[in-house]
Amino acid sequence: VKTPDDVKFAGSNLEPSEKAPSLALDDGIQHEVQEASAIIDIKSNSWNVVDALAFFYAQYGKVRHARALYAALYARFPENRRYGLGLASARLACEDYEGCLKLSAYLADAPDAPASVFFLIARSHHALGHQEEAQAAVQTFIEKNDPQPKGAGSRAR
Repeated sequence: VKTPDDVKFAGSNLEPSEKAPSLALDDGIQHEVQEASAIIDIKSNSWNVVDALAFFYAQYGKVRHARALYAALYARFPENRRYGLGLASARLACEDYEGCLKLSAYLADAPDAPASVFFLIARSHHALGHQEEAQAAVQTFIEKNDPQPKGAGSRAR
């Protein structure tokens, strides 16, 4: 593993998947992928190692590194929603609210979008001062997390 502070950012060895939708792989992701090559030599490691590193970087507060690795993972495997959510979360943690919002909105368009993507949308809108949009996203988040459909009564025991 390379240490990012000792490496000059060079061109990336990573090649995005040809299946990647154009909106999913915006210019920000391509830039972040270049940073990933400064953190780890992806060609000499399996993608599972990269995934684990991205997770641990995020957990231990190295969100810039997590963002770069999740960008590399998402560029290579854009159909993997978890990598997209990891990248959006890392963007939020890096205070890239516009980038988080753009990617989260793209992920929210999926028919089975998870509730967590609406939480990311709400946080991004709130940080950008878009209160009405934030409230709407919070409401969607709550509805997706509600285990009972509206109108269904609960039985007391």
